[in-house]
Amino acid sequence: MDLIRKRTFKIAAASLLGLALVWQHIQATRLGYQVEQARREGNILKGRIAALRIDLETDLSPAQLAQTAKSRLGMFPAGPEALRFLDRPVPRTPARTLLSRWITKSWRSLLHT
Repeated sequence: MDLIRKRTFKIAAASLLGLALVWQHIQATRLGYQVEQARREGNILKGRIAALRIDLETDLSPAQLAQTAKSRLGMFPAGPEALRFLDRPVPRTPARTLLSRWITKSWRSLLHT
């Protein structure tokens, strides 16, 4: 009787081990499919991003902006008669502080003495 229990236990343990290995294999296969699907979706999204970048660069190119401004907004380049040139601003000297004026004045008085 004891021999039958040992044999039954061994068969049950082997069956459970076999089921665990099969379950693990199924889960690994399922995970592999999910990873591959995510990889495909990632590649599709990378392609869409690249296409959108090209569209953005095309839309922001100077030629395209000029064409859009002309067709949609009725804008055109200004002619030479429409331009006005302003006098160049005179470069400003840095504002002198009271201390810098005093130092300069003191230095000049020392040099002239």
